[in-house]
Amino acid sequence: VMTDALPAITPEAQALLAQSKAAMGGAAWDRICAISQQADEEITQLKGQSETVTSLCAQRLFAHTHVGPFERARGYDGRDYWLSENDNYLLVHSPPSSEEVDKLYVAFRAWWYPSRWPAKIETAGQLHKHGRTYQILRIEPQGGSSLDLWIDAQTHEGAGWGTTDDTGRVTTLWEDYRTVQGVRLAF
Repeated sequence: VMTDALPAITPEAQALLAQSKAAMGGAAWDRICAISQQADEEITQLKGQSETVTSLCAQRLFAHTHVGPFERARGYDGRDYWLSENDNYLLVHSPPSSEEVDKLYVAFRAWWYPSRWPAKIETAGQLHKHGRTYQILRIEPQGGSSLDLWIDAQTHEGAGWGTTDDTGRVTTLWEDYRTVQGVRLAF
């Protein structure tokens, strides 16, 4: 994690983040140091599984996906981001690319914990989509690009995030929330 600059979070953004954290488990998040997720995957009629282990406290990540004949692993060791596909190569980025930083920032829920990854955070208005209203936080993680965190205006739960990559605007929506060990997680 880069620590050259202090995070710049506007008071409005801090208030919105506090509401969101409270709605999603509050202080219970302070006791969560790792999240392990397993999922069934289906890509163009090929089925498989994925596993992701995120160490929130140590800021490390490992993910492995196996779908049909394809296999992919990626990880972050606190300094380097790496990727391997079908055991054919190992690609290491040091430092991580801006797109990788954005994904790590989201995985570490760094908006609630500025010491995990410094960022500039400010409110960016509201968005009305899918019959709902979302409050938007514009986040610029150090070393990353700009991403938008969507927070449901009614429940205050995180609803997703959006960023721009080589293919254009990409939005990931979170839903099917369940409580696990006192925190709300999207399934």
